[in-house]
Amino acid sequence: MRFISPEFRVGTTTDEHPVFLLVGLLIFAGFVWLAIIPILKRYLKKTPKGNYLKLSVAGILIGLSLRAIFFGSTPIYEDDWNRYLWDGAVITQGVNPYTYSPEDVHNYVGDNPDLIKLSILSADNDGFVTRINNPHLTTIYPPISQGVFAIGALIKPFDIDVLRGLYWLSEVLALLLLVKALAMFGRSEIWIWLYALNPMVIFTAFNGLHMDILLVPFILASVIVVKSRPFWAAILLASAVAVKLWPLLLGPVLFRTHRKQFFQFVGYGAVLGVLSLVLCLPMLLQIGEASGLSAYSAQWQRSSFIFPFIETGFFALSENGALLARLFIAALIGGIALWFGFFSKDRFETLPSTFLVITLALYLLSPTGFPWYVIWFAFLIPFVPLYGAALLCVTVGLYYMRFWFGEAGTYHIYLNGLVPLQFGLPIIVLMLEALKARQNDRL
Repeated sequence: MRFISPEFRVGTTTDEHPVFLLVGLLIFAGFVWLAIIPILKRYLKKTPKGNYLKLSVAGILIGLSLRAIFFGSTPIYEDDWNRYLWDGAVITQGVNPYTYSPEDVHNYVGDNPDLIKLSILSADNDGFVTRINNPHLTTIYPPISQGVFAIGALIKPFDIDVLRGLYWLSEVLALLLLVKALAMFGRSEIWIWLYALNPMVIFTAFNGLHMDILLVPFILASVIVVKSRPFWAAILLASAVAVKLWPLLLGPVLFRTHRKQFFQFVGYGAVLGVLSLVLCLPMLLQIGEASGLSAYSAQWQRSSFIFPFIETGFFALSENGALLARLFIAALIGGIALWFGFFSKDRFETLPSTFLVITLALYLLSPTGFPWYVIWFAFLIPFVPLYGAALLCVTVGLYYMRFWFGEAGTYHIYLNGLVPLQFGLPIIVLMLEALKARQNDRL
């Protein structure tokens, strides 16, 4: 995948791209990775008291090396990184990245000093704003993500390998925290292989440059400190919210071990809410018609499986079916998080599995089923190695076929054939695993 990436460079067309090879490599790599689960289970069963330190270190080093080989690669079918680079450069110019859209900047003529400055910045970099997707919208990325983009711009503006370097450092921290967290929950550190070698995580973060990878250290760190330092856990989870908003859903579950001290439980939740609000305030204050956040929450829909059935099934007769479907999904996922937080057993050892359930529900019910969203739950699979969750990390590779089918004028084949396969098969496996777990509990 690293060495075929230049064939997807800007200026080439889909019929020139080795799409089938790309998807074949992703699926093949995914199934090789999937085989790690039974291998590790068998190995741990044979040597339950073995020393796995060397193997764990080997897994970390291999994982970091696989991430490193994508430095210098051409992003394949991704261009969100243009927005990251632009936002970082905008901040270094002393301008609020939530104020102006790329369209506002392009060919600006007027006396606004900020827009003049940004217009010159773009022009000096080969009209950079013309490369940004959805140029009529302001940025959607929360402030801590923006901070990372700005650090990259300070090091070297408009350089994607600098961004990869920052991601790589984030992954070093994430892998070290994962080893610590696995030990806390009585899991062998050798399970680090399941995250370190996940092909979809590596490909989407280090070739596609998706910033979701920045979430992992914050969420893991909040889990590690929540029992002894719940206030710090609130700060860390709020920081994850300021990377991407959805981790706010994890708050009720993160603090549920403090539920018996009700006022403390509510207090930590309040700290999380207030800190999240404060950290995200620069973005929230700029919400309007041209806001990327508003557009994404109200309109975005792509490669989703369950959401279209809800929209066309439950709300087909409504003029605002799409909006009602989104509100229904938001209420459903919020309800799941609150139920786990307030009513499920407050056992600390089930924290990773509960996080996994919530993030899987969020991903599977979301109107957007992008493959890089598997990062949201991939780091939790080592705690609960469910085949259905792992299989989802493999089958979402079929997403990249949408470009070929779209170019061929047969996009309906992708929507009606490949999307159900991407999500349907892992859902069936997850349901079978849930049924088996329930039966075992009865026994």
